[in-house]
Amino acid sequence: RIAKAARLLEIREKEGVPLSNELDSAKSLIRQIRHAISCWDLGRMEESLAAVEALYARYPKNYNVNMLYIRLLLDQKAYGKAEPIIDAAMAYYPKEGAFLKHHGDLVYLRDKRKAYEIYLKAMVATANGCTHLEIKERALEDKDELIAEARADNDLQQAELLVKLVGDDVDFFALRHEI
Repeated sequence: RIAKAARLLEIREKEGVPLSNELDSAKSLIRQIRHAISCWDLGRMEESLAAVEALYARYPKNYNVNMLYIRLLLDQKAYGKAEPIIDAAMAYYPKEGAFLKHHGDLVYLRDKRKAYEIYLKAMVATANGCTHLEIKERALEDKDELIAEARADNDLQQAELLVKLVGDDVDFFALRHEI
C-alpha cells in the first residue's frame, strides 16, 4: 500500500500536478514510515520503535502504522505492549485477517490449539499471501506435535483444521484419512 501511494505521488509531482495539503501530508507519512522500516531493516531497533511510536500516537487508526507497530513489537517479543495495539487494530479493521493472525500469535503463546483455530479464521478473512504463508510455516514448524496430538486424541476435527491450514501437506492429508 505504501509503495502504491508513493508511486502515485511521484507521478503527480512529475506531471507538475500540485499536491493538496492532504496529499502532502500523506507524502510526509510515507517518508516517516519508510524511515522507520529502514531503521528496522538496519537493526536500529530503538530508533525504529521510537519512530513508529510517534507515528502511532499521531495516526492510531492508520492501517500501515498499526501493521508496522504490531510487527515490530512482536519481533521484539513485547507481547504485553502488542496486545492492546492488536485489539485496537482489530476493532478498527474487524474484517482484516492479518490483525486476526497477529492476535493468534499472542494466543499461540498460551494455547496452541486455540491459536490454530484463530489462524484458520484469519486465512478465511484475508487474501494476503504473506499472512497465509506465515500461518502455514507456523503449522509446519509444529507439524510433528500437531500430528501426534491429533492421533492421540483421534481428533478428526483437528486433522480437518490442519488440512485447511496447510492444504498441500501430504502428512496432514494422511492424518485426516487415518483418523
